[in-house]
Amino acid sequence: MFVFGHTGIGRTIAAPFARGLPERWILAGTLLPDVIDKPLYYGMKLLTGLSAVDIGLISGTRTFGHTGALMIAFSALAALFGSRPAAALALGSATHLLLDALLDLSSGGLPWENGVVVAILFPFAGFRFPITPHADATAHAWSLVRPEILVTEIVGIFLLGWHYWKDRHENAIIRDARDFAQRVRKKFSWRRKQLKP
Repeated sequence: MFVFGHTGIGRTIAAPFARGLPERWILAGTLLPDVIDKPLYYGMKLLTGLSAVDIGLISGTRTFGHTGALMIAFSALAALFGSRPAAALALGSATHLLLDALLDLSSGGLPWENGVVVAILFPFAGFRFPITPHADATAHAWSLVRPEILVTEIVGIFLLGWHYWKDRHENAIIRDARDFAQRVRKKFSWRRKQLKP
């Protein structure tokens, strides 16, 4: 789980589609797949003493929370009941899955072989989930210290800071943009008057 990458980049990806959706629910959706799946896998590992395929269906940290079926369920709730939080969760989760698939590609893995796409298509592409390559939670945490993860975390922090600053200063930005547009209009209207014969 890379928190800042998923929230910062996810929020930015979701922004064009998020009109009228509660932002806190979008942010929750960007983290929801990992919040469901990581405790589920490591909890099962702790309870059973087994790992990966030996546990059974929950063979890794990308299981039920990483499925397209969960996004469809949230989308159906949003459509049936007009639930904006459910729509926001679906949108945030979609950005999470997109970023996971891109990271699978960047690390040399093919997402449709054993990456996040296998989980996204569950159960339509078979009744299995990707197998975790990590021996335990500590090894999983150390795997996050990869260049592509660190870069996405830094970009995520920057984007969260940018959105925070922009939200705090939005009225001033709009006011300044309007003032600038009015000055430009006045300047060009004065020139048009001079150019008229």
